[in-house]
Amino acid sequence: MSSTNTSYQYFLKGDISGIQEFIFNVSSSGAARALRVRSIFIQVFSIFAQKYVEKDLKVDKVDLFFNGGGSFYLELSTVEQSLDSIRSKLKSCEKALNKQVHREDIYISLSIIEKSSSEFKDNWKKIAQKSTLEKLQKYQHDIEVFKPYSYCFGEKSSGEDSLQRLLASEESNTSELIKSIVSDLYESLGLEKVEYHIEDYESVVSELPKWDDKLLKAYEKEIDAENERRALEAEGGGFAKISQGSVIDYHFLGLFAKERTGTKKIGILKMDVDSLGLLFENINDPANARKVSKSISDFFGKTIFNLLEEDIQFPASLALNKRVASDRLVRKYSQNVYTVFAGGDDCIFVGAWDVIMLWAKKIHKAFQPFGLKIEKLLDSTLSRQQRRDLTLPPTLSASITVVETTYPVIRFADLADANLYEAKSFIYSKDSRAKKNKISIFSEVLTWKEGFYKVIDIAPRLAALVLGEEPEKTKEPKATIDKIRNSATIYKNIHRRILRGETVNVGVAKLFYFIRHSRNEQELRELIIASFAKDLIAVFADEHTSNPMKYPLIARYAEFLTRNAAS
Repeated sequence: MSSTNTSYQYFLKGDISGIQEFIFNVSSSGAARALRVRSIFIQVFSIFAQKYVEKDLKVDKVDLFFNGGGSFYLELSTVEQSLDSIRSKLKSCEKALNKQVHREDIYISLSIIEKSSSEFKDNWKKIAQKSTLEKLQKYQHDIEVFKPYSYCFGEKSSGEDSLQRLLASEESNTSELIKSIVSDLYESLGLEKVEYHIEDYESVVSELPKWDDKLLKAYEKEIDAENERRALEAEGGGFAKISQGSVIDYHFLGLFAKERTGTKKIGILKMDVDSLGLLFENINDPANARKVSKSISDFFGKTIFNLLEEDIQFPASLALNKRVASDRLVRKYSQNVYTVFAGGDDCIFVGAWDVIMLWAKKIHKAFQPFGLKIEKLLDSTLSRQQRRDLTLPPTLSASITVVETTYPVIRFADLADANLYEAKSFIYSKDSRAKKNKISIFSEVLTWKEGFYKVIDIAPRLAALVLGEEPEKTKEPKATIDKIRNSATIYKNIHRRILRGETVNVGVAKLFYFIRHSRNEQELRELIIASFAKDLIAVFADEHTSNPMKYPLIARYAEFLTRNAAS
């Protein structure tokens, strides 16, 4: 990312398509490691392509505007070369690069425009339209890709499939993996060997949770059983034995969650910045566009990875220290969460289901200062109409999908996509159009603070009553959770009647019915009834809209947290 204010003649975009299908098209067995290699490959390929284009075009001035999320943008100028000459070179670069990856169903398009305006927003729209059109015409000038071939990634002369070799590798060092990928690309393209510079790829970070000596000892029994299972499955052949530095796979991420909650599942978190393209389309000043781009890039490329190194603040009400041996209570995000992809304006994480819930809230809270910084930067430059059209500060939409540890990877990726789409397109009853800035969880769409935060904060307290961990409280039977969860129909009907303008006299009273004679009636009133009544009053007063399903979701979340508890 550059901060230069130099004026340039041309704007170039490189855009890789087919990323999600490439990354997630793996077997569930050993998926964590396979996803890591594929994710690293995409990030490395994007940076490599950018540098390859910079070198091959041989223009007078070139400056990187942005690289992330499978796309990169360059600004460039030249005195001696015409636009047609540059385009011709660009198509040669595109053909050479695609020859390395087209058999993996990845495609990179390289588009260029001549800047026609001093305002950044006009050039941004123009290059976006050009890139979209040219992606629809992929392989138009490269008939060779349709010829029959013997499968061999990257046309290696030795016939070795480089990607498959990397997938099979037990290499745990990210730098070595990057070096191997870059070396293969240089060799396949017939380029001169150059000194490898790790700093060129410092933004590529995709570390996995790994076994350390402490965890190996704590889970020795389970690890021995898993190694024995793998040996039997290999039928005398080689297999990846779990040892220090090995990747913690989904089976154990689910097991960590089960140790804490009784529920052995993994969660998939997908997030992205809402309407980021529209935001750039409304920025006039190129310098401001660079600052916004850098802020987004820093968040997804640096801040998130710093947050991963922090300790998890498990809900104090669950008193995990009392119920889980300290050496088996895996406390770091980095040992519970795997970053599949983080770059540009979006990210995908897979991890222990209970930690993914907390991780989503942590990222959302951490993003707020970045959003406010962007709003402050742009506030004085936007017209009144632009402020109405845009959502400022920028917001995040997300989905959390909870599945079994053996669930097919390609299918959970599709589910996460579908759930994110629901979060972005959901229309509340009183809204005339979809408003983003929401999260989908357990197939229900909630606002962040009035919905998701409440679920995350209240469910552990409800679970603590069932687990008997609330001081000076009587242990609550698990049936109480079922009663609240099964009240979804009543919640919906009350909410619907209010929105129709009907008088609801017994709505809240009906909720009391579900907790009558409870051992902790007063506590449940404070946790569930008071909150629900407050929401109903807000709807009456037309203060805000709310999804009433958050209350059954609180019960469902609490049920997941209490499967270790006796009925």
